[in-house]
Amino acid sequence: MDYKQCRHCKETKELQQFNLNKSSRDGHQKYCKECNKYLNRRNKERKASKEGRVMLPYKSKKYSTVSDEELLQIIKDFFNEFKRAPTTCDFDNNDKYPHFKTYYRHFVYYKPDTLVSSWNDILSLAGVSPLDYRDFWSAWQYLVEISASILEGDCLFQYCGFGLDFKPDIYIPLKHKVIDAATSNYACKHKVKQYKKATAKGASVEYWCLNKNNRPGLNLPNLKYVFADEIILKLSELGYHKLCYDIKNLHLVYKDFNDTYKDHKKDYIIKKLKEFHLKNGRVPFTRDFLGNPDYPSSSAITHLFGTFNNALIASELTINTFANLPFDEKIAKDDLMNLINKLGRLPKWRELRPPNTTFTQKVYYKYWGSIENCITAIGLDYTHLKNSSIDLRVNSRLDSIIEFKTLYNRMPVISEFGAKNALPSYHWVCNNFGTYENLIIHLENLIDTNSNI
Repeated sequence: MDYKQCRHCKETKELQQFNLNKSSRDGHQKYCKECNKYLNRRNKERKASKEGRVMLPYKSKKYSTVSDEELLQIIKDFFNEFKRAPTTCDFDNNDKYPHFKTYYRHFVYYKPDTLVSSWNDILSLAGVSPLDYRDFWSAWQYLVEISASILEGDCLFQYCGFGLDFKPDIYIPLKHKVIDAATSNYACKHKVKQYKKATAKGASVEYWCLNKNNRPGLNLPNLKYVFADEIILKLSELGYHKLCYDIKNLHLVYKDFNDTYKDHKKDYIIKKLKEFHLKNGRVPFTRDFLGNPDYPSSSAITHLFGTFNNALIASELTINTFANLPFDEKIAKDDLMNLINKLGRLPKWRELRPPNTTFTQKVYYKYWGSIENCITAIGLDYTHLKNSSIDLRVNSRLDSIIEFKTLYNRMPVISEFGAKNALPSYHWVCNNFGTYENLIIHLENLIDTNSNI
């Protein structure tokens, strides 16, 4: 074992008693850890006295000198007491246990050769089986959906009425509210994106959280955190004691919900298929559930049942014996005309599909060959529509740049153009205006014109 003499206390100690320092010859600092702590404290006291401040007495942290074996034993004791593996939330600012970051400092940080890289790896070192978070998350999602149905009334799951890029877990139509299941009130970019997409449609947002972190979550308007304790309290008042028990002891019983959650989603889809049949007087096609906000998507149905026909059989509905609707030229033209009036511009090929039109873009291409021939067939000027659509796209992108200027009180620099700031790309700027300077001149003239008006 290697030893070294401390330059301050002059004692010879093991190298483990010295902090690392890559710039020194032996790779360690010249002062031992105790002396280093004392010298740092002395320098801070001197600086405080010069500034007229008084430092409080030093208090040693409870787990500052804990060993690796002791940390792993604490995990084992937790498992023996609660019959489950601890999570990082259990060790987050809890005086009874060391902070989970203490484990990361001992087993992950500053150890490039270690194979430990996550909390689950640390649990494995302690001989404790980690939680299966995929099943655990599905179980919490299921309990939130059941609780929301009881407490909030009529719910729509995986609602697609906000757009194809945002399908919230739960949507309450009567309250125009979005509910999203979350394990805790952590603040992350994903939750911010969900919030922005929901509030852009005028909806309020609630995150129903299983755990509560000591750190505050997102502080945003029309956003509320609802924690498991509040949900249990409301459900117990209504007499749902079994559901309260499942939420409170989810870490112990989450494996029991593997098949239950799938059956719950299947029952919801069967209910919606029967509702469609009753409302429309016919068996639904897959095209009826493409982008239809009132029903689950056809991809969600096939994911659960394997095929759409299996879902129809489970719903006790007859299977459609013909694949495509018979082509009707009048319906196709009327749908295209209505879509143009609705959008106020030339529709894109990918927009020619249910629920926008009865027939898909393949049908339009088969009978007319191109969108230009379709527009001409219904008696409209394709060139005029195309030019007005281009102008509309250009104006919408210019509006996003003006919105950026209003928000930040300056024009965006070249590196800020792109989707990350909800701005057009710099290539678009060059293609439409030649240079960045020409864009600035055009915007200044546009702003001056609008202000004069």
